[in-house]
Amino acid sequence: MADRHRIELGGRTFWTWCAYDILGIVGALRADGTASSTSPHSGESLEVRFHQGRPESTSLVLFRPDDGYMSCCANVYEDWCPNSNFFESRESASTWAAARGIPGHVMDLAEAGDLATENWEPLTDGLRL
Repeated sequence: MADRHRIELGGRTFWTWCAYDILGIVGALRADGTASSTSPHSGESLEVRFHQGRPESTSLVLFRPDDGYMSCCANVYEDWCPNSNFFESRESASTWAAARGIPGHVMDLAEAGDLATENWEPLTDGLRL
């Protein structure tokens, strides 16, 4: 699987396994930057800008599989991460997930960013960009 989730921070480019990681990494670092991804529903290129770790206001949403879905996965990278994505709308995320039978939540980026940041903060150990 090619990683389709890119982060631009401080003139450097990083790739992540899933869109949820983008929100968590940038949020925990309180960084300014830009993230790029592709909607698995439409193939459309999507971009999120961050200021001090917070995603700027946008109509984009995140689909995040339920935590219980992760417990059924043999390999997080292959089974869970491809299903954590940005979408252009709630409707597109819900349609995509329902067609695949993936239980989860559609969240606006502010809500998803708060949750992801909380999960990633212990891993950054006070680092900031």
